[in-house]
Amino acid sequence: MKIFLLSAICVILVAASPSNRNLPQFDDKVELQDQNNVNDEQEISPMFNAATDTRFLLFTRFNPTIGQVVSAFDMSTIQESNYSPARPTRVLIHGWQSNADSNVNVLTTAGYLRNYDVNVIVVDWSIGANNINYIASRNQVNNVGAVIAVLLDNLQSNGLMADFSRLSLIGHSLGAHIAGAAGKRVLNGRINTIIGLDPAGPLFSVGDVANRLDGSDAAYVEAIHTDIVQLGIGDPIADTDFYPNGGTGMPGCLTAICDHDMAIHYFVESLNSDRLWGRRCANLNEMTSDRCSGFGASMGGNYFSSATTMRLNVNIIPTQGNSNQITSIDFESLEIEGKLFRPLFNPTVDVKFLLFTRRNPFVGQRIILGDIRSLFESNFNISNPTRFLIHGWGSDLNSFFNIEGTEAYLRNNDFNVIVVDWSRGAQTINYVQARNRVGPVGRILANFIDFLHDNEALNFEELTVVGFSLGAHVAGFAGKNVNRGRINTIIGLDPAGPLFPIRNPSERLNATDAEYVEIIHTNSRMTGIGFPIGDADFYPNGGMTQPGCVRHFCHHDRAPLFFIESINSNNFFARACLSFSNIGRDCIGEEVTMGGEPSNSKNSVRGIFYLTTNRRPPFAQGPRGRQSTSNLP
Repeated sequence: MKIFLLSAICVILVAASPSNRNLPQFDDKVELQDQNNVNDEQEISPMFNAATDTRFLLFTRFNPTIGQVVSAFDMSTIQESNYSPARPTRVLIHGWQSNADSNVNVLTTAGYLRNYDVNVIVVDWSIGANNINYIASRNQVNNVGAVIAVLLDNLQSNGLMADFSRLSLIGHSLGAHIAGAAGKRVLNGRINTIIGLDPAGPLFSVGDVANRLDGSDAAYVEAIHTDIVQLGIGDPIADTDFYPNGGTGMPGCLTAICDHDMAIHYFVESLNSDRLWGRRCANLNEMTSDRCSGFGASMGGNYFSSATTMRLNVNIIPTQGNSNQITSIDFESLEIEGKLFRPLFNPTVDVKFLLFTRRNPFVGQRIILGDIRSLFESNFNISNPTRFLIHGWGSDLNSFFNIEGTEAYLRNNDFNVIVVDWSRGAQTINYVQARNRVGPVGRILANFIDFLHDNEALNFEELTVVGFSLGAHVAGFAGKNVNRGRINTIIGLDPAGPLFPIRNPSERLNATDAEYVEIIHTNSRMTGIGFPIGDADFYPNGGMTQPGCVRHFCHHDRAPLFFIESINSNNFFARACLSFSNIGRDCIGEEVTMGGEPSNSKNSVRGIFYLTTNRRPPFAQGPRGRQSTSNLP
């Protein structure tokens, strides 16, 4: 069997026969693979031993961010940890190409511990999951599940878990099937609940219940289907099956990976909200045709209410013998305005503007919108150009982007560097809430820019606004809403992708938001937007993954690292590509520089550009570099 990259899927996977399924290869083609051979030992990675390589990390309210390593076979590690038999226990299991720091672990752990005093055990099987060969990882599912079953049985046998009635397993993608495998293999009781977050589809036959997640694996099994077309299983396989938006095409997503991961975000949101409701459907056909009209049920966690942006119509209906309930959730309105805010965040008062200059390079001076005195008593120098830095989701004033970006600018010139601190809105585990604060934060920034101009403190022709991730879209909204002039340059550093539809430029960063908009894409199709949306769009190393990166967010974070280096080097040389589809293959145009100070606004740099970088700093390769060499898969 050939090795393949599941993330390269660009066509629909359809069943060809009971034993065959279309699977993607390295060249993005789809070929038939024989599912009868998925247990061939040659396809199992010899580098992974589930019994010794599966790690268990315990998180509690006493150690919410740093896990304690515990063993499935040595209960003294449990007894010496912060584990308490008096608490309920939640076990989290990641999927393919993930690890202990993946979204399903980090976000779900934070969500649980914020709301409940529970034991959260993260199953880290990354040595087996981080394999470019999906088949090898898929074939470790039962092995990892068996090790989890040993842990659970040992907890119960040693008096560390009275029974399994307060035990839940939550698995994403392949992790959902691992949870099922554990449920099938425990000996000392029956797991209370298993939640399958878009259980993986390729190489899992619906008819082969022994080797996939099934409704019989726990007292209650729930599945949340968000990508039934490509990466997830489409058929109902649990006691209750939820199909948000019909199970495919999640709002704001353009890729299968985004759809697949939205199951995680919906579940995390459900831990803070009881608003994820669906209507019961009589059958799968009724669900796909949006004709569900039965009574409602809550998807995921249903503990207490909090502000949410989604209006859900949850529908569940019994099928054969009332064994399966199918729930369709219609995310009808992803509103962008104020009713989505939690009362703890008010952009008018919570967005702060901190000025850094060569006279105060380390401690920012706060300038208050509308307060002329705070402006004139600061070190703001109207003779110097102004640069704004805007952080993204989960960040704050002290993020590496702000600190290193400020330092790089002040090393280059005596700028007015203003850091936009919207951490009160950005630091939430609920990505949807943070995303919906982008527009209001951008409008506050626009008002601030107009305030500076009205007090003769700003020249639009010398203004650059730089935003990372969600911050890139904040910059776009600022550009859309300034009234006193037009921003000269906006630099978007891997603009966030989830929930930003390409077809709606009024709700995202767009080339029309400034005289010149430059985009640096480093994690397209995952965390960042993949399509060109600026005047000039740069795709280092193809724009999807970056050399030297292992963890997911490393690829995303490379965009600000590249830009910060460019401020004082101007050494990232790139070549123009004939089209978006030819990135890295037909890029033979004249060399231009990416990023840099000053920007390319006056250099007529327009189009799509490709370059390669080094694996570690300094990242820039200089003129011509290795532009003729492609790092694309």
